[in-house]
Amino acid sequence: MGQLINFADLKTCDRIKMNFSQETDTTLLENKSLHDVVRDEYMLTLNILVHNHPGKECFSIKEASEKLGVGEEFIRRRIKSGKIKATYLGDKPIINIVELARIITEGV
Repeated sequence: MGQLINFADLKTCDRIKMNFSQETDTTLLENKSLHDVVRDEYMLTLNILVHNHPGKECFSIKEASEKLGVGEEFIRRRIKSGKIKATYLGDKPIINIVELARIITEGV
């Protein structure tokens, strides 16, 4: 079952705060580069994954597909094409939590 996250406990980036206050991104882009915004979103995503899955570093294809809302075959094809980095334990591919945060933030 999913866990609720108290965002006050996490260090959130300006973009997330702005989205909740429904301001435009123009103010943010004046103060931060696009690279900084993506890095902040990536760190927030990684913090949320770590918070929701304490002690878990790797995800199976099934778990990753559930997190991403896509099918297992989609993940398998992207691993085979090299768009998703996976580590193999025997013949079983696993996806690191850092890679999962990258996919959520940047896409495939």
